[in-house]
Amino acid sequence: MFDCLHDGHHNLLEQASQYGTEIYVLVARDNVTKRLKNKSPIQSEEERVSALNNHSLVTKAFLGDEREGEYLLLQEINPDKILLGYDQHGLRQDLENKIEGKFLPGYDLHTLKPYKPNIYKSSLLNS
Repeated sequence: MFDCLHDGHHNLLEQASQYGTEIYVLVARDNVTKRLKNKSPIQSEEERVSALNNHSLVTKAFLGDEREGEYLLLQEINPDKILLGYDQHGLRQDLENKIEGKFLPGYDLHTLKPYKPNIYKSSLLNS
């Protein structure tokens, strides 16, 4: 989601930079965030994309697909690896199912480590 970039997000991007030279970030749409987290983000989806596009480690940030689970943008970008935050369990499960089911064949999926999750978690910082 990347709502109000904080040190946990910066650490996530630093970890991602260890996997390759280009980092593409997909930002959850506001309606998806509201449905999954039962609250609206503080920053709009456009503000979140803009903040990430201004981050020195990010090659390009994009708004995610309009419909959950389509992964059209992911297929268009066609990354070597898909990196997820430590707390993205539902997304990881869905991606694993799509990879195993050959809908998204050949993707290499990794979960990044948390960085001080008792401090740097958007739900704690933005409450």
